[in-house]
Amino acid sequence: MSGYGGANAKMSDVLRSVLLLTAGVLVVFVIGRIFFTVEPDRPVSEVDYLTAAEGVEPTAGFDPWVPEQLPDGWMANSARIDATTWEMGVVTDDDEFVGIRQLLDGDGEALDRAIDEDAREETVNGVVWQVGDSGDELVYATTEDDVTTVVRSTTSAEVTRDYVSSLVRFSELASADASR
Repeated sequence: MSGYGGANAKMSDVLRSVLLLTAGVLVVFVIGRIFFTVEPDRPVSEVDYLTAAEGVEPTAGFDPWVPEQLPDGWMANSARIDATTWEMGVVTDDDEFVGIRQLLDGDGEALDRAIDEDAREETVNGVVWQVGDSGDELVYATTEDDVTTVVRSTTSAEVTRDYVSSLVRFSELASADASR
């Protein structure tokens, strides 16, 4: 009889043990995920968009538009400023998205890129907007004083229009808060 049979048997025992341990670890992992993992209701972080908006004029050189107040259940989840741009994203209570992007755009080129040629005009709070679709998003876009503003939304046309009508200049909102 050869002496190799015992070595192979021991190697098979090792492999069997490794497979059993792996299966045990997987079972523990699955049980932990099912019974001990808590998913937050809204797995996004809220940002203070008004605090972020304070830095737009000194950084980007224009007075940004912000919503006067977000509806109940809505949450600002992003705000970004760079040398020429202000962006803010909002998640609605239905987990839809509304975002505003403003940028210094002297020639209005960003407006042409944002809206399709089938856009219609709509006046909201005295501002004339180009309104159209871009993929599955509703888009409102306008250029005023070398600043192009684009609002993109996956919500309904009515909700998007309400959001656009809630936009005010940050300086107006800040001065109203200061007088209270």
